Amino acid sequence: MKNILKHLSVPIINQISFFLICFTLLVFPAIARKELFDISFFSTIFLEVSTVLFISYILTCIVYVFKNKIVKILLYSLTIAIFIFWLFLKVVMNLTITPMILIVLLETNSKESSEFIHNVLLSKQSIFVLLSFLGIITATYFLEKYRSRISTYILRFIPSKIRYTSLYLLFITILWGGGFLANTTHKLYHADDKRIDKLDIKYFHWRNPIVKLLFAFKGLNIIEQQIQTSFQTNIRVSKEKTKVLSQEDINIIVVIGESFIKHHSSLYGYYLQTNPFLEKEKLNGNLFVFNDVITTASRTSESLKNLFSCNSYSLGESFSNFPLFTVVFKSANYNVYMWDNQTDFASTQFATATLNSFLYNKDIYSISYTQTNNKTFAYDKDLIKDFKHQQLANQGNNLLIFHLMGQHNEAQERFPKSFAKFSYKDIKHFANYLNQEKMQMIADYDNATLYNDYVLEQIIDLYRDKNTVIIYFSDHGEEMFDYRDAHFRPGCLGDWYNFLKYQYEVPFFIWCSDKYKELHSETIKQINDAVNKPFAIDNLCHILFYFANIDTKYYKQERNILTDKYKPVDRMTDNKINYDSVMRTKH
Repeated sequence: MKNILKHLSVPIINQISFFLICFTLLVFPAIARKELFDISFFSTIFLEVSTVLFISYILTCIVYVFKNKIVKILLYSLTIAIFIFWLFLKVVMNLTITPMILIVLLETNSKESSEFIHNVLLSKQSIFVLLSFLGIITATYFLEKYRSRISTYILRFIPSKIRYTSLYLLFITILWGGGFLANTTHKLYHADDKRIDKLDIKYFHWRNPIVKLLFAFKGLNIIEQQIQTSFQTNIRVSKEKTKVLSQEDINIIVVIGESFIKHHSSLYGYYLQTNPFLEKEKLNGNLFVFNDVITTASRTSESLKNLFSCNSYSLGESFSNFPLFTVVFKSANYNVYMWDNQTDFASTQFATATLNSFLYNKDIYSISYTQTNNKTFAYDKDLIKDFKHQQLANQGNNLLIFHLMGQHNEAQERFPKSFAKFSYKDIKHFANYLNQEKMQMIADYDNATLYNDYVLEQIIDLYRDKNTVIIYFSDHGEEMFDYRDAHFRPGCLGDWYNFLKYQYEVPFFIWCSDKYKELHSETIKQINDAVNKPFAIDNLCHILFYFANIDTKYYKQERNILTDKYKPVDRMTDNKINYDSVMRTKH
């Protein structure tokens, strides 16, 4: 046994610096948790530590066998990169490694990247990550420099009984971790269930960054399969005959906002007048404000996939098995126009599940849209002007979709300087973590909200004299130092009530022209009666089919908030949280 242990331990003794660095960096995410000394978590901690020991040993053996500096540097770089990636997500964003994180990275265009670098990478938290990186490099340098001395010390000064006993326990643990990792990897990559959320429940609790990455890449593979299934579904549905049960010409307009915090809207009682135009429309009786609407996801990508598809996320239906509502409208001979100010038209290949590839894939483009924009703009008003100059949607049945930049981070870039009405002096939020700079960020967000109000005025004025109904909502919310020292969309630290309140509750309202009100008095009453009902935006298609009077099997009355047959269900979010359950518990 001693001879076996002696041979097995040679790679560790010879490459002790690499083994220690590798183990420390990979085990830290697994044990950096407040529940570390909770007995209920002990077994999980042991499994994660043993798994990291196995991974560290295998990598150390590779370094020892190859005896090549390039191989060693590459494995050092890989290990350090994984740790820094985990540390950045944890410290800066309060997030962890998931498939959605990889999707966000792959979806990010150059403009978003520059804003992210300016807003996030220059923060104090990012500087801490940078200093940690430099500290790791320094520690690695000195451990490598004195590697021989460390190995000599272990062999000379640690008694053989203690050394062999330690090695015996070490390799028992390594074998245990190796077996468990092999079993976990096999189950993960041979999982029969193709729903990423169910896999997430099984593997999300792991802190080990290696397992997290395995799960994340498996998740990407599953989502890509879902996208391909969705394409096939849409192509099939496009060949079905869909009827419109009315001869009336109508304009149905969907305006998708971005990062709109409901509680920063004066329509919902915010103390600054951020929506003066919309307030006026409400007083005139044209605007109906809904008070209990949420999104299913705090990321644009996931939110819009479930929004455009005719599935119900809360009922466990996958977007891939249902058509896009644009395809159904197009098959009903509607003109479908999509003017999107967030499209990255430089993306031409489908590598993973990106939103642009999903909405604008060449295989379904012609069955989804009549026409789309071919460029984006610094400000949303110019997107509307571009549509106006095209002189489209002047006759027949039209479905128009505007996807705005809205209040997307960074908010100060979302409005012309002429809309800088509010300053830090106007902010009546006196939390002790706020300073003048942060209060100005809040003011700039409110200025962007005011500009968004102006953009909506431009859209409404285009169709004020026509038979038109407009539905506005945001794809998700945001945080702007509202209840904690954080902005953008960081992860939850335990306060699920406020987390859901600001990131998932969204503004939702319906505007009807005078002509539409005259022709549809009964529908107006239904809209007015529905403003306090609970709703999630992934069921939007049923409202649209109702307005369009489209005869399709994908229309479900029980999911249409405007009918008396509407049956609300508890609303689920993408982080596996029951929104309504949290709200009931709080109240």
